[in-house]
Amino acid sequence: MAEPSRRRRPGTRARPVFLAALALAACGEGEGPVGAPGGRDGVQLRYVAPRLQVVPVGEAARVTLSFRVRRVEGDGEPEPWAGATFEVRREKGTARVPVDRVATDADGIATVVLMTSGAVDRTTIEFVLEGDRRQHLPFDVVTAPTRELELAPGTVEDIDPTKTGVLLRLRVEPGERVALVPYQLDPRRGGVAYRFLHQGAGLDPGAVAFGADPPAVPGTRPQVVTRDRGHVVAGAIEPGPLEPAAAIPRAVNVNSCKVNAFREAPLRYLGESVALYVDAPPDQWQARIDSIGRAFDERIMPTNTELFGPTTDMDGNGVVLVVLTPELQGFGGVYCDSLRTIGVEIFYALWTEREPLGTVLSSLAHEHQHLINAGHHLRTRGGIGDERWLNEGLSFAAEGLNGYWRNSLGRVWHFLSGQNGGRSMLPFEYDLAYADKYQMFVLYLGDRFGRGVYHRLGTSGRLGASNVQHVTGLPFDSLVRDWMVASAVSGRVGFDDPRYRYSTVDLGGMAEEIAACGCLPKPRLQGMSLETLSLGASFDVFRAMEGYDADYYALVPAEGDRDRTYEIYFDAFGRPAVRLAAARLP
Repeated sequence: MAEPSRRRRPGTRARPVFLAALALAACGEGEGPVGAPGGRDGVQLRYVAPRLQVVPVGEAARVTLSFRVRRVEGDGEPEPWAGATFEVRREKGTARVPVDRVATDADGIATVVLMTSGAVDRTTIEFVLEGDRRQHLPFDVVTAPTRELELAPGTVEDIDPTKTGVLLRLRVEPGERVALVPYQLDPRRGGVAYRFLHQGAGLDPGAVAFGADPPAVPGTRPQVVTRDRGHVVAGAIEPGPLEPAAAIPRAVNVNSCKVNAFREAPLRYLGESVALYVDAPPDQWQARIDSIGRAFDERIMPTNTELFGPTTDMDGNGVVLVVLTPELQGFGGVYCDSLRTIGVEIFYALWTEREPLGTVLSSLAHEHQHLINAGHHLRTRGGIGDERWLNEGLSFAAEGLNGYWRNSLGRVWHFLSGQNGGRSMLPFEYDLAYADKYQMFVLYLGDRFGRGVYHRLGTSGRLGASNVQHVTGLPFDSLVRDWMVASAVSGRVGFDDPRYRYSTVDLGGMAEEIAACGCLPKPRLQGMSLETLSLGASFDVFRAMEGYDADYYALVPAEGDRDRTYEIYFDAFGRPAVRLAAARLP
């Protein structure tokens, strides 16, 4: 066995009526209509006026509801059905309906004009064919409050959609964009819906009803899953026989909670703070091993100590034992609960000669944080560490904070390009597919509250969201909301509020680090990807959010539009946990 290298260790963004099409169906209950709205069995029911009409709160308004009826006999073409009689039912709401029946004219069109009260209201009207309640068509008329958005540069406005939604009125100049961030702060609820509706200039009601963009549904953006790293396994098996406390063994068995093989890895580097055991030919790769050891001694140990706190020394030997083995293919590394089970500071990482050295070192920085966190929680509560989502977030952050940006930048890129998919931004049940979110949340905490927040999180004796709330002194929901907004505006000119900024990672930059790793498709980060909503066209966007979640949009003005004041209806269907943040972007 080659003699291990040794280093000397010291002691140790108007209009009175807003129209838009809604493509969702509503079915009655009990004795109400049944079947799908729109007609069936040779009867066609089609909107002439839009199904959904929104009027602002204030004075009473007249709203016209109109639809067309056609019949098809045999193999013939659809013909207008004149004289068809429909019941007019107000299913809910307070708008006044002057008739209880209406008949179609010679063109097969039925029309009713109702009157709103001017107060906040959501009225549903159902037209049901007499003698056949399967033939029905619903209309919705909403009287909603109006919110004038000024949106001074560099500021963020928060909007409560109320129970009936809110009609947003704002001015957008050429060259500007307005970021809209709908967000939800109820981690227990999934499939929570919201919508944006807008009628573009030059469209008549029929065009709105039939030609508006269809509702968008949550996409299925692929999740980029890299090699797993950072396993923390509770109650793990013993990593093989070690020599007595205060001793540094000459070899350590590679067997662990993630490795089934049994063989000795010899000691190849003994430094000030680490002993490296490498499962590789004993006469090869010594220079690489020495570089790994020195980097741990000179960068990882002091940086992690400053960030997260001191490493325990339960075994009394003054060093951390690190076993590098190719048996961990598919994993970057693992910490096997050694402090609680055997009282030894040891973790395992992948040995590879092919990966850049920085990739190996990022794994060591990651696992070392787990070891430090385990020590804190062993002292305060006898546990293996913090809740896994937060523990892993701290370790993902440790990689970049130690200067090893290759994997970290990949997560940043994925985070900035992977939203609006109907997936939670911060699930508490750990999933590697959300590594980018955990990392970005933890980096945000350090940038907003100072890096000392990481040590306090480790030593507070608390867990998860309760831990974050206790250490920062802010309600967790408020903190998550600020983080979601920061992710939209940080890295853009004019946003200097510390609540809405990252400093460790420049969401509109990082060119030097990207050039060094050659790991991203662009030479710099591009900021949060904002889905475009063009104000020159009608749109009806219907989405759902999951748990703690946000979606990201940019309102873009119509080219050559003289009237640059626009209206957008935002509705969260009465969910109090759903709100909207808006900011003007240069």
